[in-house]
Amino acid sequence: MYEKRGLVYQDIKNHKAAIQDFDSATRIEPSVPDSYYYRGLSKIELGKLGEATYNSAIDDFMYAEQLRSQNPGIFNGIGMAFRLLKDYEKALYYLNEALRKEPLNEEFLIQRSNIYVDVRDYNNAIEDLTNALSRKPTDPQILYKRGLAFYKNKEFKKSIKDLYASLDNKPYETYEADIYYHLGISYANLENFEKAIDPLSKAIELSPNEPCYIHERAKCYLLTDKFEKALLDYTEVIGMQPRNSHAYFGRAFAFKAMRQYD
Repeated sequence: MYEKRGLVYQDIKNHKAAIQDFDSATRIEPSVPDSYYYRGLSKIELGKLGEATYNSAIDDFMYAEQLRSQNPGIFNGIGMAFRLLKDYEKALYYLNEALRKEPLNEEFLIQRSNIYVDVRDYNNAIEDLTNALSRKPTDPQILYKRGLAFYKNKEFKKSIKDLYASLDNKPYETYEADIYYHLGISYANLENFEKAIDPLSKAIELSPNEPCYIHERAKCYLLTDKFEKALLDYTEVIGMQPRNSHAYFGRAFAFKAMRQYD
């Protein structure tokens, strides 16, 4: 009963309530490994909010393994926790163990790709995400992640292709602004500044209080001789970030281009 209800709480992201139910489940049936595993997952989520420790999650996963659980997700969970502790060597070890047991598990591949991105091993991250896409070729979240990995690897045309494919397949709404932002700066890195403006404008529309989005559009306006628009964007960035020296320099350049020297 408690474990089942804990899973419901976990699904709706009420991890404090989930942990309470998993606590009850482990007291009633202390030799059943699944409740320790599920509790470890919820502790990871609370750890991201600073309300639990990743080490405590690792303890739960390890104990589930000691109880002879055959769930390879245990190794995935341990790897996730070590990644969040920035112990990338241990994180990779446990993700490799998870993938040794289930080589094409897309969740495990995604989690290992996250570690590769953290350590700037973008080629391996792209390989893992490509393997994950072989199982779920239209998954918008995986396409988004591979698009970011391509961007970080300076493969801007491939990044653009994946990011548009992600949008076509309806990613999480919380990802959309970042997708448009990376589309814009991918075009900018290809020196197609005119084409960069539209996705950057969409990113700003979705997330108007993000100064880096506005700053990147300001640079594109400047490089396409849209000086008045550049001036407005740089001024807005300065209002948000009064110590942003690059924004002051860009605005000064826009003033100069418009021959406003005073």
